[in-house]
Amino acid sequence: MKNLPFLLIVLMVLGCNSKHISDAEREKVKSEMKSREVKKLLDADILNEGKRKSELLADSAQSLLFAELKRVISEQGIEAAIPYCNSNAYRLVTSVAENNGTTIKRVSLKTRNPNNKPDAIELEILEAYSYVSEQNMALTEEVRFSEDKRYVLYTKPISIQSALCLNCHGTIGSEVLPTVADKIISLYPNDQAIGYKLGDLRGMWSIKMPLQEVTRDMPEY
Repeated sequence: MKNLPFLLIVLMVLGCNSKHISDAEREKVKSEMKSREVKKLLDADILNEGKRKSELLADSAQSLLFAELKRVISEQGIEAAIPYCNSNAYRLVTSVAENNGTTIKRVSLKTRNPNNKPDAIELEILEAYSYVSEQNMALTEEVRFSEDKRYVLYTKPISIQSALCLNCHGTIGSEVLPTVADKIISLYPNDQAIGYKLGDLRGMWSIKMPLQEVTRDMPEY
């Protein structure tokens, strides 16, 4: 009996022909069902908490990066922003994550910095975002467990929201000055992050937060 699949046992216990099921087996199934119900609720709570914490990190990183780029451009001009990003963007992004095993990065289907190339799971999500964007549907944040359930993966689409972004990611000869394009190619010979328009999907934030960090402040976990 105990080798039967759990669902089959449930059907037998709850069905009309359950008179041959012992009281002990019936109580065991009820306990298991209750346990699974609680586990499902906990998973939902964990994902919500992971989304909340990760969203704060993504928004902080976005604000910090955008503010620094505006400062450099206002003080030194567009051309100075290219080497500044090359040297500082990764450090600025990762600086918002605490030293707890959490990783935060920007990934794209059209990379400029090779470090922003997506892994297999990120590529799958990016391609889904790209399809949704092409259908003119709303892009939303996503949160899920990793396959081994050791961390929560949070992703948030990044779109071209400002004309400032087009100075380095727009069309060469139009938004992107030839001198800026030359600087980009000198630092990123294999650059693909060009030719965007306002509203286009640029990539996404990818945050992997260990499960123990997600649940650290959660009561009764």
